[in-house]
Amino acid sequence: MQTPSRIVTGIAAAGLALVMLAGCSGGSGSQSQSKADACRQIQDELKGVSSQLQSQIAKISSDPGAAAAALRKFDDKFSDGVDKVTEPTVKKQASAAEESFHTMSTEISAYAKDPGSADVSELQSTLATLQQRMTTLSKTCDG
Repeated sequence: MQTPSRIVTGIAAAGLALVMLAGCSGGSGSQSQSKADACRQIQDELKGVSSQLQSQIAKISSDPGAAAAALRKFDDKFSDGVDKVTEPTVKKQASAAEESFHTMSTEISAYAKDPGSADVSELQSTLATLQQRMTTLSKTCDG
C-alpha cells in the first residue's frame, strides 16, 4: 500500500508532465487557437509554479500544509491555463485532467489537516485517474 507521501510524489510527477507537454511548437498567427498554441498556453501558465510544487511536495511528511498549499496554487494556475484554451480537443482533455488535479488537491488538503484520516485507497484511485488523464492530454499535445 502506498503512503500519502508517495501518492503526492506521483501527483508532482503528473503536474510536471504538464509543464513538459510536447507538440507545443509554433504559433498559427490566426484568430483560432491551434492545438500547439493551446498546449503551449497550459504549459506557459504552469512553468512558474512547477518548481515550487516539486520542492513543497518533497516535504509532505514534515509540512503537509505547505505541500497542500503548493498543490492548490498549481491547481489554480492549471485552471487558469485551461480557461484560456479554446481549441476543442485540447480543451476537453485539459479540462478532464484539471478536474482530476482539483480532486487530488482537495483530498491532499484534507490529508494535511488530519493525516490520520487519509483514505489511502481513495487517494490511489484519484491518482490513477489523474495519471490516465494526464497521459491522454500529453498524447493529445504530442499528436
